[in-house]
Amino acid sequence: MKELYKYNRAFYDLMSAQESYARQQGMNGKKFQLLLWLYRSPKGIFQQTLAEKTFSTKQVVNAAIKKWKDQGYVEFQADKNDKRAKKVLLTKAGRSYAASIIDTLDQAEKRAFGSLNATEQEQLGILVAKYAQALITELESRE
Repeated sequence: MKELYKYNRAFYDLMSAQESYARQQGMNGKKFQLLLWLYRSPKGIFQQTLAEKTFSTKQVVNAAIKKWKDQGYVEFQADKNDKRAKKVLLTKAGRSYAASIIDTLDQAEKRAFGSLNATEQEQLGILVAKYAQALITELESRE
């Protein structure tokens, strides 16, 4: 259990660092996650998907999207298969805004990851993915 506590402490430190970075950029962690998903989805993403991926309510997603739309950072695009469905995507100004925030974080993460040797990098990815899947399975079995 001591090792689990150490892992959880490190995980929460990572989440706190990301939340702190988001706040330095003038947003909370939830809004940061929404921006990250938009930035990583250059062809657009549905608001429902944003809500699911970030564990947000539709109201939270809609409020962020509305604010960014008013700032000229996002636009809507009709889905090719269903004209009633609209994807949200970043405008050129929105991509520039997001890049100024997310690319800086990406660079910091790459430098931090680079502090591990190649074996440690590989093991970290494998073990965290294995632990995450086991935890997901365990929690889903309780439903």
